[in-house]
Amino acid sequence: MTTSEYSGRVTDFGETPFPGAKPRLWVEQVRAGFLPDGLAARKRVQVPVAADGGFTVSLAPSSSVRPPAMYIFRCEWLDDDTVLGWTDWPEFFAPVGGGNISSLIDLPLPSG
Repeated sequence: MTTSEYSGRVTDFGETPFPGAKPRLWVEQVRAGFLPDGLAARKRVQVPVAADGGFTVSLAPSSSVRPPAMYIFRCEWLDDDTVLGWTDWPEFFAPVGGGNISSLIDLPLPSG
């Protein structure tokens, strides 16, 4: 199974990272699926976030999963162990070859 890399930055609407809070970012499939070699569980994949908000994560491209996988990013903002807030983003289709997350939201969803 070959994965692709997807990258981006997580910031506020002022395009700055959250200096007073630590982001705990993850991505997960919307539902479980089948890979060529077996089962793909719906499980959080932790995504490390750099000080500037940048991240990269390796995922199975959506078209390599049956039915085609849709993914979602979710983030909790922490102050030590206290959750200050959370965010989730719209579902996205992860194309073969990866790319910048911000460009994936406009990709057409698979039919069927």
